[in-house]
Amino acid sequence: MVGQLTDKAFVRQYSADGFSIAVVDGDVTGTIYGHLVRCFPYEIVSPSEDATIQEVASVLREWIVIWKQLFVKRKTELFRIIRQQMLELVDWRRELIGGALTQDQVRDLKQRITVKIDWGNKKLGLDLVPRINSEPVDSESISVTELYNIHQMSYQQSSHVS
Repeated sequence: MVGQLTDKAFVRQYSADGFSIAVVDGDVTGTIYGHLVRCFPYEIVSPSEDATIQEVASVLREWIVIWKQLFVKRKTELFRIIRQQMLELVDWRRELIGGALTQDQVRDLKQRITVKIDWGNKKLGLDLVPRINSEPVDSESISVTELYNIHQMSYQQSSHVS
């Protein structure tokens, strides 16, 4: 169950090693377990996972909803193709998390992952992410023409994957 910022929540139980929160969303009630992190003023807590690993997880969450809709609409060919792409992304994410790859292998794998994500987003009619060397670009720090050129390059790369 994924909660929204506007969901009602209350702490059900708190202990030294973690907490349990009850989330109430309409008629559905779920429980989330987690751990509190002590933060200091002006401290930003950032995830310890690599950005590509997080992006794959996010993309898979987004694609699974669309994938289920493809099944309901009986678009079997696209359903099968997206399923295969999702399984590959899961395997590649597992390899990245495993940490047994060399830097060159990690760089190549990240490149394959981002091209696969862009290809899938294009196939599903979603937005493409402009990238340089497999990393999303900050649209605030580059000019509009540079952003356009990067977006075109990402689009062309996503066209060559199957």
